[in-house]
Amino acid sequence: MNIILFEQLPRESGGVHRLPRDDCRAQHMLRILKLQPGDAFSMGVVSGPSGQGRLEFSDSREVGFTWSPGGGIAEPHPAVLTVGCVRPICMKRILREAASLGVRELQICGTDLGEKSYFSASLWKDQKYRTHLLDGASQAGVTSIPEITLYPRLADALSEAKEGTKLVLDLADGAVPLSRIEQQKDYPLRLAVGSERGWSRKEQELFAREGWIPVTLGQRILRTETACASGTAVLLARFGLI
Repeated sequence: MNIILFEQLPRESGGVHRLPRDDCRAQHMLRILKLQPGDAFSMGVVSGPSGQGRLEFSDSREVGFTWSPGGGIAEPHPAVLTVGCVRPICMKRILREAASLGVRELQICGTDLGEKSYFSASLWKDQKYRTHLLDGASQAGVTSIPEITLYPRLADALSEAKEGTKLVLDLADGAVPLSRIEQQKDYPLRLAVGSERGWSRKEQELFAREGWIPVTLGQRILRTETACASGTAVLLARFGLI
């Protein structure tokens, strides 16, 4: 963790916030950062300010810290990643890296060629996916995390994508390299990445009707999580956002 994040600050008593010692963030302070009373560390509130914490004490039950808000919110990039739902272990990586790269929104879609059971995985229940977004944001040292929207069908997501630059990764004939795409500066920047078996012919036709431009990262067939991370990085760099 390059910043310790809290969904909300833990209880406060006597001006000190108290966190159970077995909490993963307390363990990170003590075991990884090896903080001693008086030591400072970076922390923040999700979707809120960042700042500097100070460890005040640790005992067998809890740790106590104070903090001074001092940093603003690092706003996410105007980028929307539309992804065909893949197996949970891969999706966890996609969530983490999208948060690290600063994607504004992730649209997770059921697709024609994707495994239908992935969409009903426990990852999507009770917002369990947030853990992986927080991991990514903590790595990047920011407090903002992407919004997550689930769509049973790709068509449902595309029907709401009326504005912005719309690009779909596809090895179809006529696709242009993403690194050379014309910089239209039309936000948000939308990038669609298929599930393991790619897009069906029907979905390719749907993208064409909706005005999406096919782009490539070269002729190598990439894993979905690799395409998401590398595609997002190339997109943000091409448009001068990183």
